[in-house]
Order: sequence, then C-alpha cells, then structure tokens
Amino acid sequence: MFILETEKLKLISLDAQNLKWSIEDRRKMEKNLGVKITDTELEEPVKKAMRTSLKIVLENKKDYLWFTGWEIVLKKENRIIGGLCFKGSPDEKGRVEIGYGMQDEYRCKGYTTEAIKELINWAFSFNNITGIIAETEKDNLPSHRVLEKVGMQKYQENEKMFWWRINKIQKKFMSKKKGEAEKMIIKDFKPFEGQHCETTATGSLLLHQGINLSEPMLFGLGEGLNFIIWNMKTMDFPFIGGRIRTDLLTQNITRHLNLKLNVWETSSLKKAWENVKENINSGIPIGIKLDCYHLDYFTNKFHFAGHYVAMYGYDENNAYLVDTIQQGGLVKTSLKNLELARNEKGPMSSKNLSYTIGATNKKYNLKKEIMQAIGNNAKNYLNPPIQNISYKGILKTSKEIIKWFKRSKDVEGDFKTTAMLMEKAGTGGALFRNLYRDFLKESYQKTKVEEINESYEMFINIARLWRAVSKLFIKAGDEKDIQYINKASEILVELSDKEKKAMNILLNSCKREVL
Repeated sequence: MFILETEKLKLISLDAQNLKWSIEDRRKMEKNLGVKITDTELEEPVKKAMRTSLKIVLENKKDYLWFTGWEIVLKKENRIIGGLCFKGSPDEKGRVEIGYGMQDEYRCKGYTTEAIKELINWAFSFNNITGIIAETEKDNLPSHRVLEKVGMQKYQENEKMFWWRINKIQKKFMSKKKGEAEKMIIKDFKPFEGQHCETTATGSLLLHQGINLSEPMLFGLGEGLNFIIWNMKTMDFPFIGGRIRTDLLTQNITRHLNLKLNVWETSSLKKAWENVKENINSGIPIGIKLDCYHLDYFTNKFHFAGHYVAMYGYDENNAYLVDTIQQGGLVKTSLKNLELARNEKGPMSSKNLSYTIGATNKKYNLKKEIMQAIGNNAKNYLNPPIQNISYKGILKTSKEIIKWFKRSKDVEGDFKTTAMLMEKAGTGGALFRNLYRDFLKESYQKTKVEEINESYEMFINIARLWRAVSKLFIKAGDEKDIQYINKASEILVELSDKEKKAMNILLNSCKREVL
C-alpha cells in the first residue's frame, strides 16, 4: 500500500488484498484502511473492470501501482469520496492513461482537480514517464474543466469522445514559480540547416522525429522543381519563381515518407496563437507560414507571404524560430510581429497556417519513393496547365523580359532585385536548379538508374545557365543596356528546351522502372 498526501486529501493505492475487498466487501476494505465505514457499493461495470485489474495486479506485483485503484480520502472527514487509477503501465512512448471518479456530493469542490494534480506529479517523478493522457465524453463539461485546470489539452476527438494530454516538458513549464517570466523552449531541439525556407522548416520538424535527410533530397521528394512567371497590376515587377506552389512541398514530402501532416488555418488571431502554443507546450515544434516582411531579423524588407519558419519556443515577448542559414538559422522575433507576419494578406498568403509532422507505423522504401517523386515531378512539369508555368513559362519569360525592360520605371531596382531573388532568396542558387541537380546526384547514387545520372549532368549545365541569366540581369541594371536583356532572352529559350528534354528523360526512366 502506497499513500500520497495533499493539503486536503490522501490518495491510497490498493494492494492486491484491498483491491479484492473493494470489489467483494467495501466495508472490510474501509475498515482495513482505517477510514470511515460506509454503505458505498460499486456499480457492476466498475466491479467488472476492477476484477480485470486485480488479475493483472496479482501477475505484476512489482508494478501494481499502474494497474490498481487509488482511493481518494477527504482528510477532514476521514472518508473515501472518490477514486483514481492508471489504465496500465507506460506505452512505448512513455505515456500512461488515467481514469477518475468522484461521489456526487463532493463534486465541484476542487477535490478531483487536487487529486489528479497530485497523481500527475507523482507519475512524472519517474524518468520513463513522458506524458499523461485521459479521455472524456464530449458532453461531460465538468470533467473537461477539471482536465483543463490540471493543464491538459485536447489533442484528438471523434463523434462522442475527447482525448486529452499533458507532457512532462509542459508540466515543468506550468510549474514555474510565481513572478518568474513565462518561457517555453523545447528541450534538445535541433535545427535543420538549409538554404530554402520550407525545406528548412520542414527539415527541422523531421529532425525532431529522428529523420535526417539532405536538403536536396527533401526538395526532390517534395517534387519541388517548376517555374512560374507571375505579373499582377499590384506588383512593381513580375515575380519569377522556380518551384511548385507553396504548401505542396511539405505535403509531398510527408506523403513519400509515410508521415502524418497536421495543418491548421484560422482567421482568428487568438486561435492561431493557441494552435502554436499548444504544440510548443506539448514539446512539439511547429511549422509556420508567414510574410517575412514583419520578421525582426529580416534586414532587407520586402513582402513575401509564402515564407516558412519552424518555431521551437517562446517567452513573454519573443518567438524562437528556425530560418535559413542566410537569415541566421536560430533567430527570434517579437510575438507582435509574428502575429502581423502570420496574418498578412496578399499573394501566396494563408490564414495563419501552421503545421506539425507526426510519426506513423508505416515504413517507406526510399529508392521507390525517389523514383515516384521524380516521375510525378517530371509529369507535372511537362504538362503545365497554363503558359506561365514550367518550360512554357520560361519561353514566355524570354519575351516578357524585353517588354519589361522597355516599360520599367526602375530598371536597376527591378532587375537587380529579381537577380537577388533568383540566387539568394532561399532558392539554393540558380532558381532551385542547384538543389534539384544535387537531388539527382544523390538519387543516382541510391538507385543506379543511368537516366538519372544523364539528367544530373544536364542540370549541371542548366544551373550554370540560370546563374548566367542572373548575372545578365545585374549587368542590365548597372548599365541600363537592353543588350544584356536580349542575351538573357536567348539563354532562356535555350533553358526552356534543355529542361524539357531533361524532364522527358526522367519521366521515361521512371515509367521503365515501374514496368
């Protein structure tokens, strides 16, 4: 028999004999425990569950505390007023589930909260316990309030039930001393070091799951290569991009790795912060999509609402983030500016989008997924829905840049900014072609498919040509001479043809491998 005490309560664990008496003769158990003898009888479903517990307790005498019942004794009356239990020993992740009940006349007096808090504290004193979970019916509002008071948060539901949890790292945070600054940093978090924002953010979440893949591999599994030229009346100059639409990259990566992607979007600022805070408090890093213009550490201010960061902590004033190497890696920004960045409107923006990545029991075959990703990327690239995309978009751009130069009111600013975005704004250089080139190299090493190696050799030259275009844009900005734009136009025509041929080779190789 083991006893825990609080200010008002005693929590008495039942050894095998007392557990047996609690089922067969409650008065005998109460007498043996030295508490007030009552006429309380357990309902038959409860007795049935306790008989199962008794059998397990008799078989696991060393660890019986995780299977037996705990009686809640009110000190001032020296009588049993309710009960608690764990529903088994810790699972493979170190979590235990609790159950509880309180006699009607003692409900809504704070006793259940006090008892559960003490049992949670006791459980977390064991090094192998990482979390406590519980379940409630959706219409059991008093029970919801109890679990909220002890710090539990909902993490899953179905039509009838809510599931709740509290992690040890979260409990330590909640137990901070009065007057101590609010701060929550995920312990042992390791950032992913990358050049592109979304692969860096998602790579950091994957590292936390124990998955360590190179940035080119993540970009390739994300089926990331594409091209788009985008021009709107509200834009000072056209946007030239070299990857697929925002949000798709992470969806593709998690699908190929058989992982669970959880995504939240909301127009509510309060709910948006709760989505983030709840995960951080549970020790789960979270990916965030936002407009980089508002981030404190961005010195070159421009609006881009398709930027990604990973968040691993916060305090009363700041959010602790992971960004690309060129932005500083481990950085922080004010919570106010984080809110502005997440809620910004405009091209590529979302409604305060955040996401986490969870493990599943499904394994993956990396070689198979590489071939699938290459095939999907090639097929999509070779079948653009509009003329602004992929090799057709590159060909269109070869003509548009000449018109753009002639009508631009700021040739230097427009073309030098575009060159910077193509080379340094998280693309990995050469408008993402460096990343895809290196993905093909790594893929060939793993698959030994000769067509992949052939395409890799082609992308070496393709990347060089894209860098040449960027340099010509800079030269055109400096000299304000259209001859450099004409030369860039010629290279873009060549690039359109070369990329189409390379992707055709990749698509055909994947079809052959499948056959």
